[in-house]
Amino acid sequence: MTDRPATGRYEKPRGGHGYLIDGQESPGITTINGILNKPNLTPSAAKITAQYAIDNVAETVGAVQSRQTGNHISFLTRHYRDKWDRKRDLGTRVHAACETEWDGGPATDAPYDVAHHLKHFRQFLADYSPEVLHVELPIFRRATPDCERYAATADAFVNIDGRTAVLDIKTGGVWPEAALQLCGIANTQFWVDDAGVEQPTPQCDIGLILQLSADGYRLHETELSAHWAGVRGAVALWYWQRNSKDAFSEIVR
Repeated sequence: MTDRPATGRYEKPRGGHGYLIDGQESPGITTINGILNKPNLTPSAAKITAQYAIDNVAETVGAVQSRQTGNHISFLTRHYRDKWDRKRDLGTRVHAACETEWDGGPATDAPYDVAHHLKHFRQFLADYSPEVLHVELPIFRRATPDCERYAATADAFVNIDGRTAVLDIKTGGVWPEAALQLCGIANTQFWVDDAGVEQPTPQCDIGLILQLSADGYRLHETELSAHWAGVRGAVALWYWQRNSKDAFSEIVR
């Protein structure tokens, strides 16, 4: 069994990662955000499915004529997830390339689809000259009277235009819940250095989303203090749901 830190991020044997705070499993802010209703996802899935059916109408008609509609429907209902998975994979690879650049790069072996995004990331660096404080930093918050414990991994903390910012890189849309992610990161308490010593999370003035695409980049900002109540609510809801199986008990006479 792999040794785990009392407080830290660890890699899971079957992929993915987890967090421990004082030896206790702790949710990441992305996992917590997963509990939120995301009203844009259903229309997006429906549009991707309908677009495939229209673009491949001969295939759809053929499935009906050959009475293979069941298999075709199963394929169509998986298609949007396959497309989302490809986008997620691209985002992961773009993040890795940007991290290499943050760390002094350059990411010279970036594949074609990543190279376009990387070009615009470099343009952002040239335009704003951010001072990098931390990259891919696991950070933690112990429970307090107003908020349960959670953790996160920050894409970057930077000084930019005279302000300290928590910055997250997105290769897809920028949705409102991203503000909760940034605010949650900014309101962690500490990170753990290589010597095992806890260091305070940088005090942030602003939250930034760097939205990268093959065509360019856009920089979005948010006022972090406006979202703290939302973060606390999401954290509370996540913990409630985890324990909701005990919400009722049977009355026995």
